[in-house]
Formats: sequence, C-alpha cells, structure tokens
Amino acid sequence: MNGLSKDIDNRYRSGPAPPKLLSMDCHTCRKYQEIELFLCCWLDGTQPTAYCSLECQQTDWNRHRALCSRNTRPLDRLRRECDKKVEENQHTLQLLETANKDLNRKQMDILKLNDCIYRKDERIKDLERINEKTNADKTTALEFAKEQEIKKDAWIKLVNRHEKTISENTKLETKIAEDSKKINDMRSGVKNLMDSPRQNWFSSPKLANSRKGYLSSIYKKSEQSSQNKVIFETERAPVESTVTVRRNHVDQFTDRNFILIDFEAINSEICEFPAIWARNGEIKAVFHAYCRPTKAIRPDRYNGFYKDFLGHNLKFYLKQNSFKNVEWQFCKWCKHHKLMVETQKGIFNIASDTAIVTQGTEDFNFLNTSLLNNKVSAKERPCYKYFYDLDALWIHAIGSDPPRSPRMHNMAKDQNWPDVPNAHSGIHDTLQLYYVFDGLRRKLTSDSTENVLRRALRKNQNHQSAPTKK
Repeated sequence: MNGLSKDIDNRYRSGPAPPKLLSMDCHTCRKYQEIELFLCCWLDGTQPTAYCSLECQQTDWNRHRALCSRNTRPLDRLRRECDKKVEENQHTLQLLETANKDLNRKQMDILKLNDCIYRKDERIKDLERINEKTNADKTTALEFAKEQEIKKDAWIKLVNRHEKTISENTKLETKIAEDSKKINDMRSGVKNLMDSPRQNWFSSPKLANSRKGYLSSIYKKSEQSSQNKVIFETERAPVESTVTVRRNHVDQFTDRNFILIDFEAINSEICEFPAIWARNGEIKAVFHAYCRPTKAIRPDRYNGFYKDFLGHNLKFYLKQNSFKNVEWQFCKWCKHHKLMVETQKGIFNIASDTAIVTQGTEDFNFLNTSLLNNKVSAKERPCYKYFYDLDALWIHAIGSDPPRSPRMHNMAKDQNWPDVPNAHSGIHDTLQLYYVFDGLRRKLTSDSTENVLRRALRKNQNHQSAPTKK
C-alpha cells in the first residue's frame, strides 16, 4: 500500500464508521453488489459515495478528493484561518509601510539638516577667512595711511618753507627796489643842482666844504646800498661768469644740485610737469604743475586709455595753464633756487654745479615736442641740451640691465629701496626717481664716480630750434 492509500485508509478509518448500504453499486467499478459496501461520504450532502473495496476507493481518490466532504472541511477551515491571517498580515504590512514612509521622510529631513549644517559650517569658515583677510587689509591700509600722512607732513613743511623763502625774498626785493629808487632820485637831484647856473656851490670855502661833505655822504650811502644789493644778488644767484656752455657735466655727487624730472604726457605732449631739487641726498624743493595740451584730443580716445592711465578726466587738464606758462614758471623757480641763470632776457642756462636727471630719453622727447608746439626756441633754452640717464647709472652701478616696466619701481624693489605707489602720477614717479637715484648715488662712492657720471651724460639730439612768436 502506497502513501496515498495509507492516507485514505487513515482518513477512512478515523472518525465514525460510515453507514453500510446493501443495494448500491460501487462508485468506481459500477458493479452491483449484494454484499455490504463501504460508504465514504455524501455527495453534495445527499447522495452517498460507496466503494466495494479499498482498491476501488484508492483508484477513485484522485477524482473524489476534491469532492469529498471529509477532505474539504479541514481545507475550508485552513483557508479561513489563512485568509484571516492574511488580512492581519496585510494590516500589519500597511502599518509597516506607513512606518517605513515616515522613517524615510525623517531620514530625508535628517539628510537636509545635515546638508544645511555642512553649508553653514562652510559659510562660517569662509566668513572667518574673509574676516582675517579684512583685518590684514585694514592693518596694511592703516600702515599705508600713516606713511602717507608722514609724507604729506613732510611735503607741507617743504611747501611752507618754500613759500616763506619766496615771501622773504619778495619783501627784500621790494625794499631794495625802493632804496634804489631813492638813490637814483637823490643822484638826479644832485646832478640837477650841480648843473644849475643859478648857484655856485663853490663860491666860498665854507659853502664849498659843506656842500662837498654833503655830496660825499650821499655818494657813500649810495655806494653802500649798491654793495648790499650786489651781496644779496650774489647770495641769491651764482655769478653768471661761472656758467659756461662748454662745461656739460658735473664731476661728482657731493655738493652738486640735481633736478629730477619725470613727465606725464598725452599724445606726446606734456600734461604734468614735476621736478625735485636734490642736493647731497636731501630734497631741497619741489615744483609741480599740470599743463593744458595744445592739440585737440578726442574724448573717446582719452576716456579709453588716458583716463585710466593718468587718473584725471579731460576737463581737468583743459582747465590748467598752458605748457608755455608752466615751463616759464619752472625756469623762474630754477633761477630762484640758483639752479639756472638768465644770461639774457628770456634765455635760461643751467648752472655749472647743476644737472638734470631723467629715466631714458622719452621724457626729453615729450619736452622737445611740447616746446616745438608752443613755439619756444632751443636758443632760448640751452638748459635742456644735456641730461643724465638713470638707466646708464644703473648699468654702471649694479652691473646688469635695467628691469622691465614699470622700471623705476622694479629697480627699487630689486635693491630694497623705498617704493612709491601710484605708478601713473608724475610727481609720484619723480619721487620714485629720487629714491632710485639716491640709492645709486650711495653705491657710487669709488674713485670712478666721475667717469660713471660722464658715461651717463646724454645729449638732447632732438633739441632743435623752433620759430619764435613775433
């Protein structure tokens, strides 16, 4: 007997014994038996199912299994239990899904919070870095402001001293002019009295002696005043006989005057005229003025390049004095400080102990162009015939070629000399020129100083005569 038969037999033998019927046929073999048949169940609860033997029941079990009430009742109970458990599990699953969604939502909120915290931390770090940089910039700005204030105070002192000297000289000139006028008036009066035929000054010895004493006192006073005037003019300006055109160079740095110049130009015309007078490494006086260009300038070209380069708008330069007026003031300034001598009216020559220093030949090209456009003849300005080149002094003092542009600022940085900001301002560039020149002057202390100065001497080749205005 196989497993299925055992199962059927066990199911059949378990429980109450089925009723036995005498007049029925077998449900498998359809044989009508007069003997007792085994009853398995009732089909649909009314018609019984009977078998003649256990073999017929086992044979029909595969078909009868689904219909047998004995077999379906436990299955229905199991199905109901399973359905109930499935419903419970579905409810539990729904709860789990809801909880999982809430958990995912909370996890997303946590990730967003973490991202916000990370970004806030990065922002805090950036703000800390910005704060450190700002503090460093503030420190640098304060130091620069202090330096600028010190320099400003020095400039103010120099300007005040210069103005005080000019005022004193003006008063002295006024006094001398008044004294000279009085002396001339007295001389003319005495001459008229002596030439007058109405009176005989020497008619009597007493009158002659008194008149002679009076005249001698007048001439003595006149001679003393003229000597004072000569002494004052000697102190104010060197003797013109000491200025010679043949002497084209100074022989040393000590006790010599150097005029340091670095122009700024628009279309090859000077628009800023700065000059510094230095002697023995000390700044004695400063000249600074702006000029109005003679040629018309297109505003679009000026605003495209020169405005950013120079730092001033075009209207600023158009309101300034002409170059001719500024250059005349510069010559008068040099004459006042004994740097130039006016050999004839309107003709200025450089003093024998004075030299002009500039960087390269470009500045003197601007000067020649401006002089030519303003009709100032080279014969009137022999003072611009020679100059000293800073690049040549650098080559002989340092032993290498000058650095790249901005040249003077890179020279100062290379030798750890003072560096002046604002590289596109004429007065600042001239001050930078002074610092570099003073550093080279300190380096050139050997016996070959005179030869080095002669090697740095340059002649203004483009210094040509221009027609004078009638």
